[in-house]
Amino acid sequence: MPSLELLARLGVDGPEGIAWTTDRNLRITTCAGPVQAILEHHPDSVPGVTLGQFFRAEPSAAIVIDAHRRALEGQRVSFEIEVGRHHLRGRVTADTDENGTPRGCIGVAERLRRDTPTKEQLRQFFDQSVQMHCIGGGDGYFKRVNSAFEKILGFSPREMRSEPFLHFVHPEDRAATLQQFDRLARGEPMIQFETRFRRKDGSYRWLAWTSAPLRDGLLYASALDITDRKQAEDLFRRSLESAPDALIIVDQEGRIQLVNALAEQLFGYRREEMSGQSIEMIIPEQLRARHRQHRSEYANQPRIRPMGAGVELVALRKDGTTFPAEISLGPMKTETGFLVLSAIRDITERKRAEQALREKRAELLAAQRIHERLLPQTPPSLPGFDIYGATLAAEFAGGDYFDYFPMLDQAFVTAVGDVTGHGFGSALLMAHTRSELRSWVRARRDVNEVLERLNDDLVIETEEHIFVTLLLVCLHPNSRRLCYSSAGHPPGLILDSSGRLKHKLCSTGLPLGILAEERYAKGGPIDLEPGDLVLLMTDGVLEAESADQEMFGYERVLAVVRDNRHEPAREILDRLFSAVRTFNGNGKLSDDVSAVLIKCDPLASWTPPRPRGTRGSGQT
Repeated sequence: MPSLELLARLGVDGPEGIAWTTDRNLRITTCAGPVQAILEHHPDSVPGVTLGQFFRAEPSAAIVIDAHRRALEGQRVSFEIEVGRHHLRGRVTADTDENGTPRGCIGVAERLRRDTPTKEQLRQFFDQSVQMHCIGGGDGYFKRVNSAFEKILGFSPREMRSEPFLHFVHPEDRAATLQQFDRLARGEPMIQFETRFRRKDGSYRWLAWTSAPLRDGLLYASALDITDRKQAEDLFRRSLESAPDALIIVDQEGRIQLVNALAEQLFGYRREEMSGQSIEMIIPEQLRARHRQHRSEYANQPRIRPMGAGVELVALRKDGTTFPAEISLGPMKTETGFLVLSAIRDITERKRAEQALREKRAELLAAQRIHERLLPQTPPSLPGFDIYGATLAAEFAGGDYFDYFPMLDQAFVTAVGDVTGHGFGSALLMAHTRSELRSWVRARRDVNEVLERLNDDLVIETEEHIFVTLLLVCLHPNSRRLCYSSAGHPPGLILDSSGRLKHKLCSTGLPLGILAEERYAKGGPIDLEPGDLVLLMTDGVLEAESADQEMFGYERVLAVVRDNRHEPAREILDRLFSAVRTFNGNGKLSDDVSAVLIKCDPLASWTPPRPRGTRGSGQT
């Protein structure tokens, strides 16, 4: 609070000097010194009056107000003015809080005792000031303007005086400017307003005006060019409007200061309804107390909290409905205090997608368990033969299938199949196909009859667009003789010990489940020699694609098998699958990849296993 002791510390003669403080709105908060003698105010009546009233609405009061505005911008400003019969010299500086933020001004002034050319000094201040100062008449014309007008607007003083001042005002601002002029003409206290003035080149500059009421037919005003600030504000507002999220700016007390169009759409309020209201208006009633606590904690420790930081809230619309929201926060320090920018995103659709994904994952895990239980876990122990099968699923569970089991007359059947599609539905159809296949194999001697019975069943059980390709190879170990039947499955390959392709086990009928009473031919018999290799595979091996969409194809399959034909069956398949993955770029497979390799060893006796005693090799 200003006091006589403060005046002394500031170097102002107590009996000749006065001091005062203002808030940010330039209203007097305290004063000290001979205020009544100099300004004709009783000290007790001063708090709350405007600077213009404090300095008795003299024309020179505009200079004092301009000095205070510059002080709020961080400048230390000196001035000299005439108030009544007193010639005062003063200075103004910003009064800042502990964070350095201006909360008002501190001003001091003292009467000058020595004779000085006051009018000359005022003229020099008027003409040489970097601020725009002018004197206008009640007729609406400028009477005098300083050099800053020409520097900022480009018009000479004569040009400025030759036209009514409204001639220079932007057409959209003329009505508001006339209203301010009428207020001054009625003798209202010092006013401040903003308007656009035309430059000589046709562009416009934003000016912030401070003006005293008309006195003796004249008004005294000063202007500050705020174009850069207005452009920055406009850019900021346009950025808010073009943001992809709803944006709300609140002050330290949680009052809404600004919202964008998306916030209006999201919450159903007009921005006028939200402005000045508590941010808790968009929080459900039962959550507001907790939100206030969180807001208070954030104000004590402001920090950037990005979107996706794991903080989710429930937001409330005007119509009473709620929605899950994700909110990011960003603190903003301004001259008037602390603000928080909140970006709000409705994540209802994302929540639904996440729930659907969880349900899909559960379905795929169930399909995976079905798939794993159906595939044989160990290769069969068949004297004279080395057999191994494996699969790579394109998803959690695929539609590929392989199996091996005994048949009538000491024969041994190897099956490789492919159900259309992937996932849970394909896994269920594969399970059904496996169950029916095992049932028919026990009751039939020929693999083509097994396919015919299985096809009739699947035609009834499956939809029109669902089908199964299946290759059955029947091996008689004692004679090393092979026969087969194929329902639309990719051909199996038989290579001799030198790697030459001996036979292709081509399709002998349509895929299963398409046409009722389809008949399937039986291929063979084919005699196997020591060192022969029988490769049965699904189309996922042949149709695996490279980055440039080239298929793996038969030639690459044959090349890998030939190069590794002396290795055990498992090693051959491992290298084939590795080649497929490398060719695919180790990315996601477009289809399941399955194969069974039967390698013919030197002659040996064979005892067929019991029907339920053997499991095949498993999934890799």
